Amino acid sequence: LIGTKTLTASTDAGGVTSSNATLTVITPMTGTQLPGNGATNIAPDQQLRIVFPGPVKLGSNGVIRVRDAANDSVVATIDCAQFLSYTPGNTSIQEIPNASIRSVQGASYYYMPIAIYGNEACLTFSNRFAYNKTYYVNMDAGVLLGTNNASTVSITGTNTWRFSTKNSGPATPTTSTGPTNITIGQDGLGDFATFQGAF
Repeated sequence: LIGTKTLTASTDAGGVTSSNATLTVITPMTGTQLPGNGATNIAPDQQLRIVFPGPVKLGSNGVIRVRDAANDSVVATIDCAQFLSYTPGNTSIQEIPNASIRSVQGASYYYMPIAIYGNEACLTFSNRFAYNKTYYVNMDAGVLLGTNNASTVSITGTNTWRFSTKNSGPATPTTSTGPTNITIGQDGLGDFATFQGAF
């Protein structure tokens, strides 16, 4: 919405009217959450995504929280204020301003909790979700920015972005049953969504 407005300031001694000024009201974008609200049977290592109608970029503040729907406790957090800057050893790659450190089996490495690909934001948490659980996601308005640096719509409440994980993992191999086949599907329909989760 764009319009032209003037401002008049007056006192007992008289008034002054400003020249025309352009007022622009920016409508924040709303994204589509994946997996969708109410999704079930999600892999424990599922990456969460938000797809917008136009390009987005990372904001400088705001928090994303995943909560256990059973008791509202926070089980995973991405805090934009805690991001680190990281320059990979490969000099052809520019500095990554939104990095965090993850520790796995005593080793630490950098990763991007929020990766932006055009109009899509991919959210990666440092820990896996538990089996047979229902979660919901809340996101502050300042985490992602759209056109003209307008904040995207926040995600609030307990039923706006809610999903449930698989009841259990793959069966444990035994001498009688033999090896267990494990499936990997990025759409969350496999036993795991990533090779790292399967390993």
